[in-house]
Amino acid sequence: MDERCDQFFSDAQSLTQQATVLNSKVSKDLGKLRRFLMKNQEHRFTPKAQQRLFDTIGIYVTWVKRTEMGAGNEDSVSAVLDVVKDALAMPFTVFGTKHKTTLLQWHDHLTAAIADRPGGSGGDGTEDAAQEYQALSLDEGGQCVTVWDESAEATLEGINVRDEAMRGRVKVGIDEGKMVHVRVGLKDRTVLSVRVEEGD
Repeated sequence: MDERCDQFFSDAQSLTQQATVLNSKVSKDLGKLRRFLMKNQEHRFTPKAQQRLFDTIGIYVTWVKRTEMGAGNEDSVSAVLDVVKDALAMPFTVFGTKHKTTLLQWHDHLTAAIADRPGGSGGDGTEDAAQEYQALSLDEGGQCVTVWDESAEATLEGINVRDEAMRGRVKVGIDEGKMVHVRVGLKDRTVLSVRVEEGD
């Protein structure tokens, strides 16, 4: 199993260091990684294998950041976000707490970048308008968040947090007493992205 994880890492390095990277190849390789994770999510990976898988995802995240989420690589950005989501859903025998903390940060970055891109949510005015609020608390089921609308000086309840990784990010931030901001689509009152102020 360690050898297979090493191979994913080597393949990611080789692919992203090429002068011209085919988005179709990135999506294909990430698809293989996702299937591997799903198939082996009950396996207890060694610390070395966990780190190799984590570093592999990190290579792709760094690559899409380096390409500045440019036009033409939308499929690759979405593919990287999908594997990050899958990684966050894995048991702690696959990715540990330290890994998931960074995975959450990558998730937020990619989600916000897609939302802000032309054609994304709120990107060019053709999609629903969005507003950022401070998150105050999650309901008992963890499905909805209560936010503070500073302009109206009032709380808004029942804001949907459909994405599991975002719910985790909100919960961790609130539990740790940090300032948590959520970007909410105004039409369907759904959280689009999460931003946590880390403080000093």
